[in-house]
Amino acid sequence: GTTMAAAVAVVVCLVAWAGEVRALDNGFTKPPMGWSALYGSPFGRVSEENVLGAAHGLVKGGLLAAGYEYVNLDDWYADRSPSGEIIGDPKVFPSGIPAVSQQIHALGLKFGVYSAASQRTCGNWSASEFREEQDAATFAHVWEIDYLKYDSCLFNAGVSSRARYTAMSRALNATGRHIRYSVEGWDPTQGSWGPELANMWRTGGDIWPKWDACVLRNLYQNNLAAPYQRVGSAFNDPDMIQPPNTIPGSVSQPGLTYDEAQSQFVLWAVMKAPLILGLHWDQLANLSTNFPDYYNLITNPEIIAINQDLSAQATLACQKPSARQQAGNYALNITLQQCDLTRCDQRWVPSNISKLGIQSADGRVCLTALASGTIMGIPCSSSSSS
Repeated sequence: GTTMAAAVAVVVCLVAWAGEVRALDNGFTKPPMGWSALYGSPFGRVSEENVLGAAHGLVKGGLLAAGYEYVNLDDWYADRSPSGEIIGDPKVFPSGIPAVSQQIHALGLKFGVYSAASQRTCGNWSASEFREEQDAATFAHVWEIDYLKYDSCLFNAGVSSRARYTAMSRALNATGRHIRYSVEGWDPTQGSWGPELANMWRTGGDIWPKWDACVLRNLYQNNLAAPYQRVGSAFNDPDMIQPPNTIPGSVSQPGLTYDEAQSQFVLWAVMKAPLILGLHWDQLANLSTNFPDYYNLITNPEIIAINQDLSAQATLACQKPSARQQAGNYALNITLQQCDLTRCDQRWVPSNISKLGIQSADGRVCLTALASGTIMGIPCSSSSSS
């Protein structure tokens, strides 16, 4: 297993959320695992070379064997043919997207694409509003995709997010192909209707390699959305997995420290979030050799098993500082009776557990994820009132 060498711990407990609304029923029961071209390519410059390079890297590097099966495009590639069909820009995909899709599938991987519930994407490329049936048919039968990330930029303010996302949901279902549907509506009501239309929905802003401003922000926003998750069918999405700054990439430095990147991965895993890697495409094939600690972390079978099993999203046990907080005492406010201790592992327990004010008959706590410096930036008290 992965050695968790960080200073303090955050405890998250599994809480079963009941709900009567059924999620979109297209056969997907687990959060997806894969790679995205958004941060995995030179930012804003996706190409056929790096997408296929990523596909080969996932296979050669052992990441497909660990469960990372999706190769997902993001923005900056879509155009229209003279007849109005959506196509890949020939300068970006000279072989054409159908050929790229075939090569990805031939490697045993799945293929994902990007569009938006507007007439133009965030990068001002062709999108799918008012062309949902036409584009869905192309996605399913010409490109043979397995995943659609559906964004929301430059949209018609007179049409609600729910209506725009419903149109594509129905169009995808009508194709008969099983396509995982991920929506990004920037709508505060999205969680309440997301399970009816999609397999997952974004709960926070775009994530960048910034601990306080982005990772913690998305963690807390995703925690608030826990009631909307549907076990085995629909998932909250706090955005992609950011690598540590020790691994060369395409996003701005200084980025996340290793401890921060480790913490993000474990927390996303126990929240049942999609595990979509933002690693640069040319790092995938040799990740186990060049960065073995990170490779061992993201392929850890126990962590992945927690992410992929049919149980509820983990939630934060403590988010508020206590008036009785003592300097240097980052004790955790946790009621162990709320935790499913059968889901715990001794490996998750920090060496200084006795100093954290946690008592447990078997010396274990529920799904402890490690962070650096403070308890997710917020000190907690062992007192029941915080």
